[in-house]
Amino acid sequence: MKLFLCLIFLVIIVTVLLLFKNKSKSDNVYPIKPVKPQISQSNAFQWCYNTGYPWSIPRISLPDGLGLLLQYQMEWWFYVGYLRDDKDNYYSFEFTVIRTGIGSPVFQAVNGGIKVGLYNKNKNVNVPPFKKTESYGFGASKDRGSSLYVPTVTDTVYQVEFKPIIGKDYFNVYCKQGVVGQPGSIYNIVCNGEDYSFNFDMQDLFGGRMEGENGFIGTAGENNNNSSYEYCFPWHTVLGGNINMSGSQTSIKEGWIWLDRQVITYKQGEGPLGDLDKLLLMKNPKVLSSLHNVRSRITEKKEKKDYTLYTGNWIACVLPDTGASFYVAVGWPTVDQKGQQWKVGKDLNIEENWRIGAIWGPPDSLPQGEALDNKFRLNIKNSDDPDNSPHWKSDISGNTYCNAWKLTFDKKHKGLPSKTLYFEYFRPDCETVPAVGSAFMECAARVYDSNMKQVGWGWVEQMGQN
Repeated sequence: MKLFLCLIFLVIIVTVLLLFKNKSKSDNVYPIKPVKPQISQSNAFQWCYNTGYPWSIPRISLPDGLGLLLQYQMEWWFYVGYLRDDKDNYYSFEFTVIRTGIGSPVFQAVNGGIKVGLYNKNKNVNVPPFKKTESYGFGASKDRGSSLYVPTVTDTVYQVEFKPIIGKDYFNVYCKQGVVGQPGSIYNIVCNGEDYSFNFDMQDLFGGRMEGENGFIGTAGENNNNSSYEYCFPWHTVLGGNINMSGSQTSIKEGWIWLDRQVITYKQGEGPLGDLDKLLLMKNPKVLSSLHNVRSRITEKKEKKDYTLYTGNWIACVLPDTGASFYVAVGWPTVDQKGQQWKVGKDLNIEENWRIGAIWGPPDSLPQGEALDNKFRLNIKNSDDPDNSPHWKSDISGNTYCNAWKLTFDKKHKGLPSKTLYFEYFRPDCETVPAVGSAFMECAARVYDSNMKQVGWGWVEQMGQN
């Protein structure tokens, strides 16, 4: 009996040893392969990497994502939306602060400007004219003294203040109450120039949202020349304030503001800075004017020593009745025929080159968002009769722009009143013609459902027209 038990024990020991040997041999045959570290394509700045969607940790986080991010070559604070005053005037409102830099807080070019279009259905929409002014500054720092002052952001401290050196467009936004970047927080915006001023409070209903794949927009453009994160605070409801335009003051009764934040890093020698010499910039601040309106999304290319903005649309939207918000962006193929670039869409056999987007429900919804990917289509409003679809030709640039768009989703997502939505600009002439770069159109829009009932508010960007 003892001998039998010893044999059994011996068999068990041999079996365990064989299994261990086989496992070791298997490990040797199938080793874990090392991962090659990613190296930035820019020696001087942090490159953006795809962090996945939606399960991984983004490289942009709050509250820091609202502050200066000098490790990226370019960033902007883009406040857009609409305002309505006590005289029933509607305003397409935009104030943008763009920082473009080369590493040090000292060597930063800053561009700030306002674009305002007034609309009243009882008046001529072209009176007064669409207002657009640009100003420039030098330096961006957490300490006062630079044109762009952004102190270290904390849970209770957030401020972006732009004081120009060239021009008169002043801008300041700060957190008055609440936790920075979180729903419920209240902010104040003050901006003024030669003949205008705005002062209003607004409350963040949504908090922050990451666009793309956890903020990663992707390496894009010719020769993969940029890397970008984009994130936003899509829904600020305006609580009240005042507007002064050309000496006439009114009170603000309602409004909606979207904050778009984006950071971009270019390959060494690429992008709007190119081979800009540090000493030249330091000795001659007027070089700032050469950086005028270098803002671009997704793609960018050089043409005739000028920067041509991408050809496409970026659209933001809020739907108050359902508490949903979304954005979509598309790129269009180039249409060579002059004045015809605006006639695009699958219905006209000119399909998008790329499509991205996301939809978000109310702050307490689970899940909080859904990637739209390419599951939608954008067309001009009347594809069956394009010549009679709303459009406008600029006397300044000669470009023709679409003034009304039809957005159709593949399915009726939660929060959408219908699968098809229509966007119609407040007014047709909200064009910006920069000193350097191509002309573009950006404007607040009314949003309608398939029955042409207004269901929300939007912002439409249109670039690369001819």
